Amino acid sequence: MKSIEQFTTNKNKISYTLKKAYDIGLSDSDPENRYESMRRMEKMKNTLSSTSLSNNIVYSECNIDFMEIIPNLNNSNVLTELFESMTVQYLMDDMVADDMMSCFLQEMMERNKIIFVNLCIYNYNTERCDYDESVHGTTIVLIPTDNSYKLYYINSHGQDIKDAKEFHIILTQRRCKVFRFNDIIDFIFLEKYVKFLNNSIKNSNITYENNSKYNYMGANLQGGDSHGFCFAFPYLIYHHMCKYYNKRITKNNTTIPSFKTLLLNNDINIAIHSCFIDYLKIPFTHKNLNDIDLLDNTVVKMDYRFVKTIGNTFVSYITQPYFKISEERSI
Repeated sequence: MKSIEQFTTNKNKISYTLKKAYDIGLSDSDPENRYESMRRMEKMKNTLSSTSLSNNIVYSECNIDFMEIIPNLNNSNVLTELFESMTVQYLMDDMVADDMMSCFLQEMMERNKIIFVNLCIYNYNTERCDYDESVHGTTIVLIPTDNSYKLYYINSHGQDIKDAKEFHIILTQRRCKVFRFNDIIDFIFLEKYVKFLNNSIKNSNITYENNSKYNYMGANLQGGDSHGFCFAFPYLIYHHMCKYYNKRITKNNTTIPSFKTLLLNNDINIAIHSCFIDYLKIPFTHKNLNDIDLLDNTVVKMDYRFVKTIGNTFVSYITQPYFKISEERSI
């Protein structure tokens, strides 16, 4: 098996990479037929992590629809019903399991698991757009600490989501209904959802706050993306987390704490920047990892080439023969 670093110079065309990603379910937002992509994530975790850590990390996928949730943020009854009906998928005994999200989280928290959620948001209409549907891939990480959990949220748009305080519903080619809020809609949703979980799950004690300690507010890593590579960010974060969750990262004579320590120390920006700085071809240093303007400007200068690089790299890495599943089981 080749390491992911050995694929950073791949020159595949964007169309080829996107098709390859779709064919194995990486960029397919349809919750059906998730076995192949989930099995690859499981094998990647087992390859990158120690046995004890691998047994404690759970990868899961959840699809939600902002078209249902955001217009009802101030309607507690409807919102509760929506939260109760949220579902999740994860691998159990080499089978894809479907469960209610709250039940899944309760079980995993009772077992003190590290929980990774690849959160696919349908209708992420935070600005006026030409289509009535946009899909966005984001990440939730829940880390056990003492007798509680801390929830961290990563949206690859970073600090640019500070403007995501509107939600648009297209009515006609000329008319659009706009919901305006006093805060970022992602954060409002998460605050209300965490409150729901803490009220509905026995002994639940999840901490989440609407600030830069619990939400990635660094560089806009999708600044040059007009092709739909948002799906790649959660997978690369998961790769990085599996490899460095308990392990300090040393590159270019620079050493930074483990992924877990960075999150718990309120350094979520550095944790996420460390996942992607190599693809920006910027030296791995303490200063650069915390320089949002430098990283933002580099993404802008690279334009589509940055997301093309991370897409090519991860898709080529995860589709190498080592991660291939048997033909019989994939049907």
